[in-house]
Amino acid sequence: MRIESLPKKLGKILVCIDSANVAIGLRNHGLALDYEKFVKAVRKYDSKARIYYYGPKFENTKHQRFLGFLKKMGFKLVTKEVKVIKSGSEDHRKANFDVELAVDVVDLSSGYDTLLLLSGDSDFAILARYLHKKNKRIFVISTRGSVSKELVDECDGYVVLSEWKIVVRPYVKNHPAVKRGI
Repeated sequence: MRIESLPKKLGKILVCIDSANVAIGLRNHGLALDYEKFVKAVRKYDSKARIYYYGPKFENTKHQRFLGFLKKMGFKLVTKEVKVIKSGSEDHRKANFDVELAVDVVDLSSGYDTLLLLSGDSDFAILARYLHKKNKRIFVISTRGSVSKELVDECDGYVVLSEWKIVVRPYVKNHPAVKRGI
């Protein structure tokens, strides 16, 4: 069920950000997540919300500054090197975090009431079903065209990230925030 905004009462919150899913989905709309504004928005619901970022680790200065910025803002970073899979003449890059994210969500389930899942991946539908059995609430925050119907159907609500104006900014390849590490 699509909702315009999150309910006022969410209890203790766990946020999990599937960075590749979010970045690609927003970029398709000419947008990017403003992490600083996103944290402020989440903290209005729960000042002690735990926020996990699942994303690849690149060995360049710009990306290291970005990860450092997230860490300074209180994000728990879950990163790994990008795996290159050779397929004929093409190289495919992969850094999938579905298993890590799902394991963390289950392991941490005694410490939160509501999961805010920034992903649209249909693989998480079974995780949502499991969490409902544990009396947890799950809200998917994703973009149109990057969210599966199966996942939305299993959750308590779906917020269209590209329409949540207070947490997105226009996508600019070399945005000043990236240069400053945000």
